[in-house]
Amino acid sequence: MNALNFDLNKTSSQAFYLSGNDSFFVKKVLNIFKALVPEEEHILNVLEFNDINASIDDIDIHVRNVSLFGSTKIIIIQDLLNKVKKEVATELVSLIKVLQSGTYIIFDNTIIDAKSTLYKQLEKIECSFDKKSASLLNKVLIEETSTLIEPSAAGLILQYCSYNLGKSIIEANKLLQYNPGEKVSVDLVKVLVADSTENKIYELTDAISKKDKKTAFAIVENLLSIGIQHSVLISSLATQYRRMLYTKITKKSDAELARELNAYDFQIRNARYVSKNYGAVELKKILDKIVNAEYSFKSGVYVAETAFDNLFSSLMAM
Repeated sequence: MNALNFDLNKTSSQAFYLSGNDSFFVKKVLNIFKALVPEEEHILNVLEFNDINASIDDIDIHVRNVSLFGSTKIIIIQDLLNKVKKEVATELVSLIKVLQSGTYIIFDNTIIDAKSTLYKQLEKIECSFDKKSASLLNKVLIEETSTLIEPSAAGLILQYCSYNLGKSIIEANKLLQYNPGEKVSVDLVKVLVADSTENKIYELTDAISKKDKKTAFAIVENLLSIGIQHSVLISSLATQYRRMLYTKITKKSDAELARELNAYDFQIRNARYVSKNYGAVELKKILDKIVNAEYSFKSGVYVAETAFDNLFSSLMAM
């Protein structure tokens, strides 16, 4: 089940797991549950916990005790820092089995072992989307903001925001304020909205420079999941490392390099920041590796996926 078509009337489950970090859809689903409780009863019957392991006793009490005010109780657990301990997971499994009618437990992106009994008992609600849902997201974005946003512009906003509707709405509202009452076009989006793919490539090079394998792998997986091709990843890395090398070997200002490399000042600043972790010779060696990888798939020696995998492994091993 996903947040776009979530309907509480079509499920008998009382325990749910929200996955994905699109704030719009997380809020949308949570509001569906919160709406079951009258506003005046929220303080007693809408309960939120952000430290699952430390709060298990309190959760136990709220689940087992009958509410004196109303029959519907919503328990929201959002712990993005602490993995649920095995003994806590066991207790939660027991609590789910004795949930009273009208009581719901929602885990919002809480860290739970995917192989655990607890995770398997929860009905999953996907709260993030990718390029495959672009047409639906496009429609929702315009509905949530304004028909002044041209459909093609809405599509580009979504692409730049990695199809995260929460972020896309923020960017769309900024654009609507830029020229109040005027249509938002593709050209305006290109000028005023930063492409998050560019940002992710920056984050990727930063993780590589710090030898942070976990973060680097996660970024690559995310980029691939939103439809970025392996060939694009290689060329994007080439662009970023070329900028880094230029910042290292020249005394030109950010503005001068931006003009020379057909980039924005902030892109040069980002490249300069990451380049501090390298020497010029090391950057040249890395850039040579990337150029060779690019040549290998363009010449047919490897398919782009293999070329990227070999390159990425090489960079992470340096």
